[in-house]
Formats: sequence, structure tokens, C-alpha cells
Amino acid sequence: MSFPSRVLTSYNTSLLKSPTLTNFITGSTLAVTGDLGCQRWLEGKEDIEWRRCLSLFLFGGFYSGGICVRLYKLYSHITPPKLSMWKKGMWASAIDNGVHVPVFYTPVFYLGTDWVKGVEWEESLDGYV
Repeated sequence: MSFPSRVLTSYNTSLLKSPTLTNFITGSTLAVTGDLGCQRWLEGKEDIEWRRCLSLFLFGGFYSGGICVRLYKLYSHITPPKLSMWKKGMWASAIDNGVHVPVFYTPVFYLGTDWVKGVEWEESLDGYV
């Protein structure tokens, strides 16, 4: 078995044995890796903002790796029954982009990451609203 196959098999096994922990690690790793790349190569920073990385680690782990995983499983239960898979996907996308992202995901992202970075509540709300 090739190395990529072994890695995928191990990851799938982890998802089956410890889905919550595996999703937390996956979400936080993706968030921090993306932020480190942005800070270094897109923003050209010499010194990494580690508190910013911590805020994204927590958001990626708890919200993306925890809440979103559970929430997305509910979408199939709230879409109209007897629809094709394509139409169910369109309904789920409409729910996600029309309700979840603007009402919950985006505010939690900005207010939560600002809180971890030490931004005052009023300043964070002024920047968001």
C-alpha cells in the first residue's frame, strides 16, 4: 500500500473511532495552516501573530470541526422530502448561505476571533455591524 493510501486509511479509521477529535484536529489544522500561509506569503509578515493563530485554531476546531459537522447533518432532515439529490443539495446550500452563514457563522467568526485576540467587545461590534 502506498504512503498516501496509508495516510487516508489512517484518517478514515480516526474518523470512525474518534470523529469529534478528528474533526477538531482537522478544522483547527486547516485554519492555522491557512492563516500561517496568509501571514507569511500574502501579508509578508516577518513576525507571526500567534494570538491570531490561536483564535483561528479555536474557531476552526470548535466551530468548523464541531458545530458545522453536526449542523450539516441536519440539513437533510429539514429539506423537503422526495427531492432528487441535486435539489436537496440546492436546498441545503440555500439554507447554509441564506441563514447559517450570515446569521451565525460570520458573526461567531469575527466576534469570537476578536475576543481571543483581545479586542474589546464594543470595538469588535463596531467593526462588524
